[in-house]
Amino acid sequence: MDLLLIDNSNIFIGLNQFEYGARIDYIKFAKKYTNNNNQKKVLAGSTPPPNDSFWRTMENNNFEVHTYERTKSGEKGVDGKILIEGMKHIERINSPGKLILMSGDLDMRPLIEEAFSQKWEIILWSWKDSINSEYEWGDLRYCFKEIKYLDDIADEVVYFNDGIYQKEYLGERKLRLAREKQEREFNQAKKNAKDEISGLQYITDKDTYWTKIDELTKFEQILEVDNLLSSAKMENDELKKVADEKAAEQRCQKEQQRKQEKEAKKRARKELWKWNRSLIVGAVAAAAGGIIYAIKKITK
Repeated sequence: MDLLLIDNSNIFIGLNQFEYGARIDYIKFAKKYTNNNNQKKVLAGSTPPPNDSFWRTMENNNFEVHTYERTKSGEKGVDGKILIEGMKHIERINSPGKLILMSGDLDMRPLIEEAFSQKWEIILWSWKDSINSEYEWGDLRYCFKEIKYLDDIADEVVYFNDGIYQKEYLGERKLRLAREKQEREFNQAKKNAKDEISGLQYITDKDTYWTKIDELTKFEQILEVDNLLSSAKMENDELKKVADEKAAEQRCQKEQQRKQEKEAKKRARKELWKWNRSLIVGAVAAAAGGIIYAIKKITK
């Protein structure tokens, strides 16, 4: 069985490069970039605020969660827990698997060396600015099958919940902000054009009037507006594509949840049948014993 180890504290620091409130969708990451169906998932980090549902969501999606209180001297326990869980899993599994490690912290070195010595396939994921240089340029680089950067998939896995746009991914936000910027520019261009046109009524000189008309209808200005409209259409098409993909992903998640619920009900019915069956068998055995006892008493 493969192993996914996530140092949330290290990964969370890398989110500072984005707007406030950025989070990373580990569920989506695991499904899209790892062998999600055959792996143990371990997530470790700081104890969340009381109203934070992030960790509960992770637990509900088969992540093993470990949290530790932050102290005045910083966070203690997260790296150690990841190392322990990694070592235990490697020792317990007979045949080598794949270790996916999300951390740029050099404290993971003992685990990496142990996994490599046991012939595990190691893939490291980190932010470009957070990865320790020993992983990229030191002797440890030979331990990895691949080193991958979260920066390259940030548009897909980084998201925001700001109260207006629920779980808006970074790529979606970029497109929306670009579209809103184009709308502002286009509206301003329209306003400027209207102001110039309305000013024509005050021009009494014929030559000046036609000069202003030529300026308003010059090729470069028309082309600029046309390019603005074409660009806006492309952005809208891209937004629609992203929205369709998001809707398809949500449908897939609902279908998976429905299957899980169906399977859970099936297991519950099976367990109930086993329990009822044992009761019936016990009752029949007791009744049979009573009948045999009565027959023996009569024959005496």
